[in-house]
Amino acid sequence: MALRALAYGGVYVAGGIVPRLLNRVARGGLRDAFLMPKGRERFREILGAVPLYIVTNTSVGLIGSRQVALGLLKEEEEGARRAAAVV
Repeated sequence: MALRALAYGGVYVAGGIVPRLLNRVARGGLRDAFLMPKGRERFREILGAVPLYIVTNTSVGLIGSRQVALGLLKEEEEGARRAAAVV
């Protein structure tokens, strides 16, 4: 996915898999696996420019959901204000 999106801003690994990856992260194995060492060497240079972040905050999904909900509420309020101004 990082290649398809050319995610030069970074790849964020979050969710239930993170606790299982922490040992691998500490040993550097996650970055090595991300760089696709076997069979796809031509992509190493591109992937090497992509930062890899591990999100350990277990509430990140709730935080993101809250932000989306607040944005939707704001859009709804703005739409109601515009409708009231037209009447």
